[in-house]
Amino acid sequence: MPLPLLAFIFIAGIGIVTARWLTHEKPNLSLVVLLVLCLALALRSGGAARALDVRLDSVPRMSAAYALQQVRDGRAVLVDVRAAVFFEKGHIKGAINIPYSEVRDRVSLLPRDKTAVLYCACHNEHQSARVALALSELGARAVAMMGGYDAAVTAGFEVEGQYTVRGTVTPVIPARTPAASIPMPSPTTAPH
Repeated sequence: MPLPLLAFIFIAGIGIVTARWLTHEKPNLSLVVLLVLCLALALRSGGAARALDVRLDSVPRMSAAYALQQVRDGRAVLVDVRAAVFFEKGHIKGAINIPYSEVRDRVSLLPRDKTAVLYCACHNEHQSARVALALSELGARAVAMMGGYDAAVTAGFEVEGQYTVRGTVTPVIPARTPAASIPMPSPTTAPH
């Protein structure tokens, strides 16, 4: 049961119990049991979400620049975890598409002798980490690429199709110029 629904039932039940208590009526025992059950389920749901977050935090991460080096050296394979519709519009050249919903069916596409470097559209690697966790549980070596699709393009990965993030077509971003080579304006003196 979704957490907001449990919270609503719990708050409504508290209101009913409080109204009966204020009018000196005895609260219905089944209502009290329902409230305790809702509270327990809500606490369990919140605990499960926190446990998943902790597990996702434990997934190894790899920078896009290091991933590019690993792919070029033949030690890693790229995996796009976005939905197939976004993958078809544009993706990193040579990437395999394995969305979360298809992990069990598509894990066999991964070479066992290479690390699977996963990327998604988000910058915090949440979806990549979820898929990496699932793949790891199925015996694959998987890491999440830090910074997602944007970081991969910025690091120099080639794009096939249109460069899309979350379904929005955007121009391909060229590799960033190192900060040390950006010309800085000369300081000017202000009149006294």
